[in-house]
Amino acid sequence: MNLNTTASPWGSRRWNPPPSLKAGEDVKPYEQLVKLFRTAAEAGIAVATHAIGDQANHLVIDAYEAIGTAAGLRHRIEHAQHLRSPDLTRMARLGIAASMQPVHCTSDIDLVDSLLAGHELASYAWRGMLNAGVALAFGSDAPVEHPNPFAALYAAVTRTRQDGTPAGGWQPEQKLSMAEAITAHTLGAAYAAGEQDRKGVLAPGMLADFIAVDTDPYLESPDAVLRTKVMTTVVGGEVRWQRS
Repeated sequence: MNLNTTASPWGSRRWNPPPSLKAGEDVKPYEQLVKLFRTAAEAGIAVATHAIGDQANHLVIDAYEAIGTAAGLRHRIEHAQHLRSPDLTRMARLGIAASMQPVHCTSDIDLVDSLLAGHELASYAWRGMLNAGVALAFGSDAPVEHPNPFAALYAAVTRTRQDGTPAGGWQPEQKLSMAEAITAHTLGAAYAAGEQDRKGVLAPGMLADFIAVDTDPYLESPDAVLRTKVMTTVVGGEVRWQRS
């Protein structure tokens, strides 16, 4: 089940926004969230909830905690962009997956710096999440962003725009290794969907859905990975497309 929580990405109640910028407004009141979460969980349906600002994320985590964990269900937060640091630990303890899009980080650098400067938030905190034990699932959020996964890998390991700015990366302590970024896109995404036993890695008995590329992302530079070209696409063990 897919739900939204706030009408604004800057859903924080820890600061006073200027009159021209409204803080987040509840799309669904907290009590309704808990009711919907519980109804879905009792029906055996995992919940994916969109939350961006720290207040929205905090309330979603509260709601997941209120219904308790259920065997076989893997709830997640879509975006999870700005959180209070203690909420990272709570997400890990409750088994809440973070479904995130690395290119959002590099697209939003100027906006975040102008609106959230001076606020102690964990923003696009991929390293912090992994260190806390939160399961990361990466994607593109297309059509909001371009679906190119190599741009997302580049963003995850450099935390820079494609022109290399800011030098050294934005909040570089949150960078991932290339192996971690690839895992989040593959096994991490499968894990968040509860399908890690049939997809996410290339192994006997798993679904044979994969691409062949002209670059080894584990050996080449992030710039080279950004320029990667797909040579072959295989779906269900069958070649569906090849570069001529």
